Amino acid sequence: MESAWMDIRYAVRTLLRSPGFALVAVVTLALGIGASTSIYSVVYSILLRPLDFPEPERLVWFLEDQPDLRGAPFSAADFLDYQSQNRSFEEVAAIRTTSFNLTGTGTPERLRGNVVSTNFFRMLGVRPALGRDFSAEDGRSGAPRVALLTHGYWQRHFGGSADAVGKTLTLNSQSVTVIGVLPATLRPSRRVDLWLNPRDVVPEVFPNFTGDVRTNRGMH
Repeated sequence: MESAWMDIRYAVRTLLRSPGFALVAVVTLALGIGASTSIYSVVYSILLRPLDFPEPERLVWFLEDQPDLRGAPFSAADFLDYQSQNRSFEEVAAIRTTSFNLTGTGTPERLRGNVVSTNFFRMLGVRPALGRDFSAEDGRSGAPRVALLTHGYWQRHFGGSADAVGKTLTLNSQSVTVIGVLPATLRPSRRVDLWLNPRDVVPEVFPNFTGDVRTNRGMH
């Protein structure tokens, strides 16, 4: 310990004799530490941070690699093939991040949402805190659009009222019925206001697509 203190005193005296060098050394160290911390933060958020769901060690997140685009989404038809032919996983579900224009309740609002296959929350082991989850009927072709609200949006828009279940929202000029509220413990890394069932079995890639998305392999 005494030797360490002697080294420290010697280092301090050396730096005081050359304040310019000391300043450059401190700035260089600060920049290096700051850069290293920033890189670690990026690596952690992309590669190391667990998914924001129960039992994240049991979850696998798949994207597709294309010649000109790494990490591309799957086409709907490819996803349905993987889902039906799966022999390795308990459940396979799909998610599509999108946004919606909320109208008819005062000032129009832009909401962030996710369209998911109806087995999504069952796969994650997440149950609504209020109301019900998506059912198999909600996943059939032509099923009415329904929504699960995040806990935060439920508090902001409905003041935490249980009467929110059964209410109707107008999203992109389409009527959507609220069927439930997700628990406060579900906190995705990005802001999400609500989760919707797909219009045609699989989460749609483009809102205005009018063909049969289930057979399309060109849109990802």
